[in-house]
Amino acid sequence: MNDVLLGGLNRHEADLAVDLCLDSILNGPDSKYPALQRTKWANVDRADWVRRLASQHTHAARDTQGTLLGVGSWCEKARSTAWLDLL
Repeated sequence: MNDVLLGGLNRHEADLAVDLCLDSILNGPDSKYPALQRTKWANVDRADWVRRLASQHTHAARDTQGTLLGVGSWCEKARSTAWLDLL
């Protein structure tokens, strides 16, 4: 298995992260959801997703060459509650 490096998402990577999320929705392996449902989920407000990735605590997984492999973000909703978003 190749090494995976974890760290914060850089602002200039937000568009790439959205592309990665959309590719995962549309082409993820072994999806239990029909193509029509995945297509509906992929119809997102791209600017909103970029804003959310930039404003939340977003972490990125990269290979050793720096290629973005995945993202996950979270934000605080209340004093002791967090919301996982855009995994």
